[in-house]
Amino acid sequence: SLSSHTFSILHEASILNGLSNGENHKEIEEAFELIGGFDEHSGGGGLYLSKDPEAILDAVTQGFGWVFRANRLACKTINSLRERVFGSGNYITAFNPTGLTRNDFCVMNCDDPELSLEAPDGTEVSSLFYSGKLFFDPGELKGFEHRRFLPRKKAGRNSVSESSTGNLEVSTDHFDLSFNDRGELESIVAKENGRELLSSSLTAGKLKIVRTAVNPTENLADAIEHDELYTGKASPNREEDYLPVKCGFRVFESRWGKVIEFQPIDRFCRPFRKSFILPAESAEIILSVRIHYIYDVGPSDFLFLEVPLNVERPEISYSTPGRIAPQGDLISGSGTDTLTVLGGLRIDDTGSGFSVNIGLEGINLVDFASPSPLRFRRDLPASGRLFFRLFNGNLQNRFASPFLNGEPMDFAVRLSTGSTGLHKYSVTMRNPISVFKSGRKAAPILAGLKASDNVELFLAQDRSMKPVLLAKEVAGEKGYLIAGDGRRYDLKAYEFLRTDLQVG
Repeated sequence: SLSSHTFSILHEASILNGLSNGENHKEIEEAFELIGGFDEHSGGGGLYLSKDPEAILDAVTQGFGWVFRANRLACKTINSLRERVFGSGNYITAFNPTGLTRNDFCVMNCDDPELSLEAPDGTEVSSLFYSGKLFFDPGELKGFEHRRFLPRKKAGRNSVSESSTGNLEVSTDHFDLSFNDRGELESIVAKENGRELLSSSLTAGKLKIVRTAVNPTENLADAIEHDELYTGKASPNREEDYLPVKCGFRVFESRWGKVIEFQPIDRFCRPFRKSFILPAESAEIILSVRIHYIYDVGPSDFLFLEVPLNVERPEISYSTPGRIAPQGDLISGSGTDTLTVLGGLRIDDTGSGFSVNIGLEGINLVDFASPSPLRFRRDLPASGRLFFRLFNGNLQNRFASPFLNGEPMDFAVRLSTGSTGLHKYSVTMRNPISVFKSGRKAAPILAGLKASDNVELFLAQDRSMKPVLLAKEVAGEKGYLIAGDGRRYDLKAYEFLRTDLQVG
């Protein structure tokens, strides 16, 4: 999760560095090497890119410390670049760090529940305060465009219900939803066509734990012979619900949308919190899980989040920064489906024409039909019953880590029934609209730049530190780019293009 977040920061840093004087090129390059130089599944360092034995040993020794070093360096660099490009002050700036036109909402850290934002024309911006964050709609942002807002005080902007128990039914402009008393979705009916999105008798948001045999610490010499370490073989009936306890709920609501929060009723024992975020302007459901601490999870146990979709003949695709591939090309448990590569999933029901895009935030692995923590399978069943792996017991030490200082872990699955293409949805998940404080300084813009939705744009520097534009077709179709000087470039499927950049 942190490596994906750091990648997003560095993507934006590369853009701002290209739009300014290019002074931070070395820091950005170093941070990219830190997050890209190891395999996440090896514990950090097992597949370091260098051929220098000492560098490999350093990577293995430090493990995930490399990710934290990269994050600290990336945050320091991006703060310096934002101040240089946008100035400093109390304005709130929303910046689209991609070449795609965006209608997505923004999320900013906020410690004031009465804070609201005012657009330049004096109108109030639609927003909602929840759990230390302000959700707001910045309006349509074109590729690499930014917009400034004024912070204002407004009491009573949110309506918040009292804590209640029992079942709950909620209606929005897009869905009718039913929750049980454990904070799980029992039904999602899309108002557009009356379709039930969830499989019958199953619920979305259930936490599942898969228990496996403990590693053979007493006989490490023969560890390679132990099937449970490499094939997932373990005693039967080891899959069970994780903490199926009754929960209380609160509803946070504003013009921006709704958030339904579920927590265990016992206020002295609340190891998790589930929140369902429902933006008013988009047909999306965001299922967010926060793990405060781990309860009854052994060193070889795996925790999953289950989301079963109502599809009879599913066709599964996934998106990466480079291309979209059929689900059959994905190898469960391999480095090719880690979060830094996997941007999103789409489930198409070939029988009915129904499809749903799924964005992943903090998710480690995805499995279909059944959770398989250690089965590295080349042949995956086509199923709408999805299991998103959150973590395994080996991550218990994260809560005692000197890097995290006991901070909670956050995960989210974002479901969209809209018509947005998978590649575009994937870019939105990997590179969210960034929000930060700024001054009134005008930032440089990319003059006259246009591209088709299936062409992803990046900025970099050439050897003379001049900004250059990199374009990549990501949907397996024909695409185009119109540069600042009006020249048109046609791209073939998955073609890569490099051209000079005009800043005006």
